[in-house]
Amino acid sequence: MKKIFSVPGMTTADEKRLDAVEERIGYKFGHRPYLLKALTHRSDARANSGSHDLGHYENFEFLGDAVLSLATAEALVRKDPGEDEGLLSQKRALYVSKDFLSEAAKKIELSLFIKVGNDVKTDDDGQLPDSILADVVESIIGATYLDSGFQSAQDVISTILGELPTEVRQTTQDAKTVLQERFQSSCTLTPAYEVLECVGPPHAPTFIVEARVAEQQLAVGRGPSKKKAEQKAAASALDRFAELSAAELRQKFAS
Repeated sequence: MKKIFSVPGMTTADEKRLDAVEERIGYKFGHRPYLLKALTHRSDARANSGSHDLGHYENFEFLGDAVLSLATAEALVRKDPGEDEGLLSQKRALYVSKDFLSEAAKKIELSLFIKVGNDVKTDDDGQLPDSILADVVESIIGATYLDSGFQSAQDVISTILGELPTEVRQTTQDAKTVLQERFQSSCTLTPAYEVLECVGPPHAPTFIVEARVAEQQLAVGRGPSKKKAEQKAAASALDRFAELSAAELRQKFAS
């Protein structure tokens, strides 16, 4: 049986909050301070007071981002060992995107349990900003990994996000379409593609294509045809900007 560790100063309200989150993610922490930290935003007074000697969740978020990316990549490759790299990147980008993570957080009502300062406001539905919700999902994944390793983190990922590698395969559109929809919905911009170079012999050319938005380069792709190179560039762009929310994309490209 797993031994449960707590910390001095943890209140009854803290304990109940952790119980509720553990029930929602299907995992019981052995070292409960990890979960408390994973739910504490830097704006919360206790994150900087030293009362729990924990701080806020940002380094757990950093770890959780890496664990989520690896777990998703492994699941996708195990599911389809012969899948095209560009499609794998596209599927992973959809699964780990900030928009998808924040929606998953809303389904388990994570806003109810995150500690934030008074200056952080919720919307009319009581939801915290999407960026915070997505970050906390990653921080919980990182905390789980520290608590008992990769398999437990994979289980928590499946509980919170669902068995998406299979579902993504069934619903995924081509990378160019997904990239276009993402930019048009977030900042009403349409990606453009330009052949930078065509190298190699005439019978086996390699096209090098750039994807760009608002005169800014998104990514470069290579392929045996212009069409395939464009798809590679779009998939790389999706992967590169997967963690940006719609608001962050708008700020970066439409300002």
